[in-house]
Amino acid sequence: MWLKPEKPLLCLNIYEFLKQMEDQKIVVYERLQFLIQEKISQLKADLKSAEESGKADTKSSMGDKHETSREIVRQEIDFITARLNEAENMSAELNRINGSEIHETIRPGSLVETATSSFFISVAFGKIQVNDKTIYAISLASPAGTALKGKKSGENFEINGRKNSIISVA
Repeated sequence: MWLKPEKPLLCLNIYEFLKQMEDQKIVVYERLQFLIQEKISQLKADLKSAEESGKADTKSSMGDKHETSREIVRQEIDFITARLNEAENMSAELNRINGSEIHETIRPGSLVETATSSFFISVAFGKIQVNDKTIYAISLASPAGTALKGKKSGENFEINGRKNSIISVA
C-alpha cells in the first residue's frame, strides 16, 4: 500500500494521517512536474539541433538531393514541434491541478491506490517512479481514468474485463 504511516494507525490522529497523505501526493505531483519540464527542455534542444542541421544543409547541398534533405529536416522539425506543443499543453494542464488537495472521490489531482496499481489522475504521461514506487499518471479520459472517475475508497471498478478495488484516495 502506498501510504505507510510513520506511527501505528492507532496512534495517528486524523490530522497527522491526512498530512502524510498530502505530503505523499505533493511528492508525486512535483516529480511529474519535473519530468514534464525535463521532456520540454529535451525537445527544445532537439528542435534547435534540427533547425541548425537544416541551415547547415542549405549551405552545402544542391539540386534534388538538397530538396529531399530539406524536406526530411522540415518533417523532423514538424514532428518535434508537435511533441513540444503536447508537452507544453500537458504542463499547463498539470499546473491547473491543485497537487496538495485531498479528495474523497476520484477526480483530477487524486492519488489512487488500488489492489494492483497506483494512479495519479492528472495528465496522460504514463509510468513514473517515485521513491521506488511505480505510479501511472493518467488522465480522466483514459480507460482507467473513466473507470475510476467519481469512485471512493473501498469501491470496485473494472478495466478491460479485469475487476479491481480501490484501497485509498487522496
